[in-house]
Amino acid sequence: VEEALASMQPRQDTALYETVLAAYREAKRNFDPDSVNNVVLLTDGRQDNPDGDLGLGRAVSQLRRMFDDERPVGLIAIAYGGQADLNALERMTRAVGGRAYGADSDNDIREIILQALTG
Repeated sequence: VEEALASMQPRQDTALYETVLAAYREAKRNFDPDSVNNVVLLTDGRQDNPDGDLGLGRAVSQLRRMFDDERPVGLIAIAYGGQADLNALERMTRAVGGRAYGADSDNDIREIILQALTG
């Protein structure tokens, strides 16, 4: 995990809302009742895809509709960097009982991931 984090570079045009929904759908599709089912998202935390037409309100509504108490999938979002839209991440994660975190360094990310996955 540390090697993968160190090699990550930010890119332009983040389709944040679409990506969250696609990852959540995939996790639900592959739900394993014998495992912890979580989506862990590491992002610059802002929707800046000029081609994206999905707004935050719609993304939150879709997440709420997808959540199932009988087959729960968690959503943990880590916003990396000073331009992150932590409010948007918090709204999306709360829709499914998850949590959003802000991180300013690689060390923060490691600590957050450990905390989020171990409770």
